[in-house]
Amino acid sequence: MSATELVYGALRTSGYLETRLSAHAHRGLAKLDTETRAHLLVAAYQILFLDRVPAFAAVSEAVALVKASRSPALGGFVNAVLRKLAGEIAKSGRPDVVRATIAALRLLKSQEQIASKRNMSTDDVDRRGARGKRAKAAAPAATAS
Repeated sequence: MSATELVYGALRTSGYLETRLSAHAHRGLAKLDTETRAHLLVAAYQILFLDRVPAFAAVSEAVALVKASRSPALGGFVNAVLRKLAGEIAKSGRPDVVRATIAALRLLKSQEQIASKRNMSTDDVDRRGARGKRAKAAAPAATAS
């Protein structure tokens, strides 16, 4: 397994991975910094799709990287989210990477459609199709008609 495989795999399925991670992140993922999100996505990709990497190893590595670069508290959050995801996979099995990629592409397409209807970028559309914080802050106040 190469670093390229991990990065491209995490990017290819990022919408799917974020949906799966969000189910276990009560704080949500939207406020996380880019580096922490990247560690979460790569670890989730390893847990969900790579049977050559034991889940505990993916969790441990991500937690160590986040603790070293961000903070021990954030490392604890990453640990909790990834362990819950790993537990879910232990019970239900691994998803198919092709179906996950298709699901991620469908999500991206729906975000693009929502964004084009609202004249926004896809960065401003969250996973539920609502306006993101940047779009809300930039949007003019609605007037009664």
